Amino acid sequence: DDCQVVVQLMSCTQSSCSNVVKLLLYLSSKGYCISSIGHDDTGERLFVQRVPEFMRPQEGESREAFYLPGPVSQCYRLLFCDDYPVIKSDGLAAAAIASNRHLYDFFWWQGVAQSSQDIVVHLRIGCPSGVVSGNGFIGLSTASTTRFDGIDDLPLEYELAKKKYGYLGEKMALKFAVLTVCRSWRIPLRFVSADNESVDRNTPMEEFHHSEKYLIHTPERPCVALPQDRSATGV
Repeated sequence: DDCQVVVQLMSCTQSSCSNVVKLLLYLSSKGYCISSIGHDDTGERLFVQRVPEFMRPQEGESREAFYLPGPVSQCYRLLFCDDYPVIKSDGLAAAAIASNRHLYDFFWWQGVAQSSQDIVVHLRIGCPSGVVSGNGFIGLSTASTTRFDGIDDLPLEYELAKKKYGYLGEKMALKFAVLTVCRSWRIPLRFVSADNESVDRNTPMEEFHHSEKYLIHTPERPCVALPQDRSATGV
């Protein structure tokens, strides 16, 4: 159950009839999480890890396979390593992301996230704000612990994060830049995709900005399912 495997694909593109794809789908159905950890001249490397029991779908829940673009799970784990120290591997990070459908949709979203100035204006005004782009809506709000000091430093931290994650591509780099400054300034972040069939499209915008359902980051609590920290119990 604690097995971890790295799979090297000879090509980044596989036919839907490929035996490799069938194997990955089979592993997914058996409770394994699959995430990309990068590629080189020989192909794509996939990280396969057993998903903890408490993160697996319960009876009647969806068992569809979830895939993450590029080394997203690794970047997420490293960004939140101090907040979620129990996420000790990229596989667990991928499983945590998949546990929040709106966070998972956020990473596949093809829209453009807020600029640093959008976030600065949001903090100066203090009212909920958002951006509609592509097929999704990404919203900012405030919490009792949100920081309103050092706002002039925010654009620099945003730009440094965008540069740090630039190898992921421009749109993904912007997503991690937004996550970075939201973590630093303790800003709640929400996302909803129009492609998510479970979303009520008649939800008023005011309700969206105050609903915990669409949170993908908040300073007040984890927005993902976390594994139990066995080291704390000596197990």
